[in-house]
This record gives sequence, structure tokens and C-alpha cells, in this order.
Amino acid sequence: MKNVNIFHGTGCTPNSFWFPYVKRELERCYKVWIPLLPNADHPDLKNWLPVAQEGSYTKDTVVIGHSAGCPLALSVIEKLTSPIRLAILVSGYARQKPEWKNPEKILQPSYDWKKIKKNVKELIY
Repeated sequence: MKNVNIFHGTGCTPNSFWFPYVKRELERCYKVWIPLLPNADHPDLKNWLPVAQEGSYTKDTVVIGHSAGCPLALSVIEKLTSPIRLAILVSGYARQKPEWKNPEKILQPSYDWKKIKKNVKELIY
């Protein structure tokens, strides 16, 4: 089944910004899932990843991540056992910036980029 999983970012919900519009438009052709990620003001991979892994991931899946939803999407893709079709990362990041005083808990210490590239046919960022 063709499906899209959309992950919001810090301080957001599935009803923030452009998510409702994109969901409505994509539902014409896809099953769309936008989970409410817990404690969105303080994204933490240990809390968000289990929720994100509840989604369906097949060869026809599209993943869209926004802001802190991007490192979450990368973590999900890295852990897949079979590839998905497409990942779109919007205004995201994948590493700490030196000027950040507190480490971002949504980020992994490092990513297996070879595995990520193997697990997604096309990556747009």
C-alpha cells in the first residue's frame, strides 16, 4: 500500500503549519499518518523513535520529516530492514552545532549514512 508518514518538529503537532494541508492533499492517493510525538517541546529520540516505528514501512512508503522530525526520520530509515521509496527532509539537521549549549536529544551521536542510503531509494533534503 502507498503510504506517507510525516514527522513534525519541535513545538509542533499534526495540526501545525502546513501539515493539515499536505495531509489532505496526499490523502487523495496515499494513506497518511502524522503521529503526535510526545513532549514536542523537548524532542528526545528515546521517546519519539518508538512512536515513529509504529508506522508502516514498505517499498511504497514516503517519509517526510520537518525540523526535529528529520533526525527522527533518519533514525527510522537507518533501522529499517527493507528499503522505502522516498524520504523528504524539510528544514532539518543531523548534527550538533558548536554554539548549542545543550545537546539535542533527538540526534544520534552518528548516523550510518551507507545504511540510510541503502534503505531509501531517493532522499530529498
